[in-house]
Amino acid sequence: ELNDLLAEHLRSSPYFNQLYVLDEDGTPLDGYPRQEFDALFPTPEERNGIGLAQQGVAFQYYSVPPLDTVGAAQISFIASIRDQSDNVEGVLLGRTDLSTNPFTKPILRNLDNLSTIGGEGMLLDEEGRILYHPLPNLIMTSYTGRYGEEPFFFNDTAPDGTRNLVFFQPVLGRSWAVILTVSAQEAQQMALSIAAPLLGVLVVLSF
Repeated sequence: ELNDLLAEHLRSSPYFNQLYVLDEDGTPLDGYPRQEFDALFPTPEERNGIGLAQQGVAFQYYSVPPLDTVGAAQISFIASIRDQSDNVEGVLLGRTDLSTNPFTKPILRNLDNLSTIGGEGMLLDEEGRILYHPLPNLIMTSYTGRYGEEPFFFNDTAPDGTRNLVFFQPVLGRSWAVILTVSAQEAQQMALSIAAPLLGVLVVLSF
């Protein structure tokens, strides 16, 4: 019955793509669509979070590497299951893939749009790990650039030695951040394409 119940909840809530239930001792009971807990390749953080949930921590979330080689990172949500006497009787683990989550898909699509002007966008978690990047091999690696609590622009050097313009934007309500990068040359060309028609109009008006 547990597998059918999890399947029903997963279909009714498109936020998650994996649900799993463990008992009060942390022993896996069942999951959907993957029934074998080890098939999730649980991370050490998740295993530690399950232990904290057994001790009564109500809710936690962790960044998890993607299962596939493409896409974006996953977010794992862990909650303790309590009975009517408020005793912990199990643990519920739910994972969502940022590349398929209905709330984050538009965000990643907008980040991908930067490629049309030779730029790139990335999403960072509270630990400074890259949750999304156009280069899949950089996902879940540590961001080494400048970091802050307020939005700001700065100049950076690309791997090929050219100059980049970088915009850092913290996510409101979370310790995450969005970083947008575009080459300085491309930005200057865009500015010139905007300014040139306006300059022409000013010249006509002046005559």
